[in-house]
Amino acid sequence: MVVMEPIILSVNTAFLREVMKRVEELGFERGSGLYVMAIHAMCSMKKSIWEAKIELFKSLGWSQNEIFHAFRKMPLFMKCSEKKIKAGMDFFVNKLRWRPSDVARHPMLLMFSLEGRLIPRSKVWKILKYKELVDEGELKRMLKLNENDFLRFYVTKYEKEVPYLLKAYGGELEYRWLNDKSNGEDVDSALQASKVVTIKTPQKPDSVLEFLKTYGLSNAQITTLISAAPRFLCTDVHKTLKPKLDFFRGLGISDSDITDLITSDPGMLMRGLKTQIIPSMDFLRNLVHTNENAVRAFRRCRWMVTSDVKKRMQSNIAILNEYGLPNSQITDLAKLKPSILAQKNDWLIEILERVEELGFQRGSTVFVNALLTMSSLKKTTLEAKLELLKSTGLSPNEILETFRKMPSLLRYSEKKIEAGMDFYVNKLKWKPSEVASAPILLMFSLEERVVPRSKGWKMLKCKGLVNEGELKKMLMLSEERFLRKYVSTYEKQVPNLLKAYNSREP
Repeated sequence: MVVMEPIILSVNTAFLREVMKRVEELGFERGSGLYVMAIHAMCSMKKSIWEAKIELFKSLGWSQNEIFHAFRKMPLFMKCSEKKIKAGMDFFVNKLRWRPSDVARHPMLLMFSLEGRLIPRSKVWKILKYKELVDEGELKRMLKLNENDFLRFYVTKYEKEVPYLLKAYGGELEYRWLNDKSNGEDVDSALQASKVVTIKTPQKPDSVLEFLKTYGLSNAQITTLISAAPRFLCTDVHKTLKPKLDFFRGLGISDSDITDLITSDPGMLMRGLKTQIIPSMDFLRNLVHTNENAVRAFRRCRWMVTSDVKKRMQSNIAILNEYGLPNSQITDLAKLKPSILAQKNDWLIEILERVEELGFQRGSTVFVNALLTMSSLKKTTLEAKLELLKSTGLSPNEILETFRKMPSLLRYSEKKIEAGMDFYVNKLKWKPSEVASAPILLMFSLEERVVPRSKGWKMLKCKGLVNEGELKKMLMLSEERFLRKYVSTYEKQVPNLLKAYNSREP
């Protein structure tokens, strides 16, 4: 026993006697292999941990008798971490729809690796079950076999009936349905998708997978891509995939951005390079004038080249012209938020009408800012922010005037707006209307600008060097001008001013 389980040598003698007594009380026969395993398992954890695991299994649906029966079958399963136990039970109960008691009868299953054994073999079982090559109850046997026997009895044996079985098991190809809670409802459509990889030979799918890996895609990303668009595996790497990705590389888009692009919208690579992607990018480049601006706009709205938005954008540009926006402002709009130009015409007209109803003058700079704000907020979010401003003591007219002065204020979070109003009204004792007269103050960082400069203002005011109303001006200045005008100028009269300002403490 000592040779097999050397940990036993290191435990306290009294504790060991207590463990041996508890093991015997649980029905283990002295000298048996299970007896040794049980002592090892109980010696490796504190009594409190043992009790916590008992409670964990109860919470997962096991009865006390099932727990102890499982322990007598396979003592070492109790050494599994709580995280591993929970993950295993979640897989068997929620994914495979087993009862907790089914798992309790086979506790060894909780010791197996989810990623290395349970999920891959369950995939094979689902495929074979769908083909009526195995029955419902055979999965337990499949999970317990050693690797060689599993491959011989369940993969090699059926390779003619299911040619793609080894790929599915090896993790080269995975599909959503394999982890689906429906436990097989979508198997038929998934298998139809899977057949894409076995049309004639595996050379084309293999070349696609290898090519994607050269761009840095992980197995998980490749899985997502293939799950969303299985026919992607039939594409020709050199004629279809490489030219498109090379085109994006040529624009200066990094491989990591390309990876994000094709995994977030796999359909992009199914679009024609010469018929869709290049014309869309050319249109965007003409709109924003430079290749650099086009790439920047593309990063902000990647789907612009995956659907036929050129016609819609042209009609939206015409609508914006009607509302008095010159081409220069439309170009700026395309740089800042190109998705606005790709929306449906009715949506854009509705936003423009709401902006105009709020009193913004067509063609003005604040009109564009208001358009950006209104297009980025849901109606409910906008109403919530207006109610927040109302709750601080501002009248409806003051709120409207605040929005007209600084439309972008409402793009900031409610938390930031509320914290700013609290500081100015409750800490500095300003009236809400004073804040509303300079709404940009609510957009400044409290920690980095407002609090440190207010601290400096208080120190200077105590020395009679600034007056009561000068704080607003101090907050508006750039960092360089603030330091020059208020810190460097008064560093002799207030020696600790710079130190207090830089401390950033309240």
